[in-house]
Amino acid sequence: MARLALSSAYREAADFAAGGVPTVSDEYGDAYDYVDHAARLVSRARDVLTRAVVYARERGGRWDDIAEALNLTAEQARDLYTAVIDQWEDALDRPWERSGRFLSSRMPDGTTKPDETAADLDRWCLRHLEENDGARHNARHAGIEDRMVSANLPEHTPLTEMNSLTRTAAYLIQRGSEATDAERDAYEIRKKALMAKLSQAET
Repeated sequence: MARLALSSAYREAADFAAGGVPTVSDEYGDAYDYVDHAARLVSRARDVLTRAVVYARERGGRWDDIAEALNLTAEQARDLYTAVIDQWEDALDRPWERSGRFLSSRMPDGTTKPDETAADLDRWCLRHLEENDGARHNARHAGIEDRMVSANLPEHTPLTEMNSLTRTAAYLIQRGSEATDAERDAYEIRKKALMAKLSQAET
């Protein structure tokens, strides 16, 4: 999920940046337009960096290494990104929240429908990566050129699914009566699906 969020952020930044390359509309723009577009690109780049830090931590990355890449001290890096990490972990436990009569996702773009996102990113890579691009060359050599994103995404194992359910259960206990019916129903559905999967594996 963290990798999908990072890949999606990269794609959004790349697509947005591409819009600033042509000069055909320059006669209709002014100083505000050029600077505004660049400023919004910087904002998207910051989101890429945030997603990269989250992914690095999910992979077990040390704060010392992250800080070195950012030219910061480990303490400074933790101060900058600990809240983001906490928000990410909380969203994993509680991905949906009620907004009026509806449920809205608390997860980053690209993670609410991971299979669809991965397939869409696969197609994006085929359209945008040059034939001699290093990543595409390696994917072609490995026979996964049409799955440059999805082929290497890890899937849940029974253990990681159980750990995720345990975290959700702890969250529901903590929330007590404030937990919504939708949250409890989603937990029960996931729990039943995992139990069925484990039962099939045993047989």
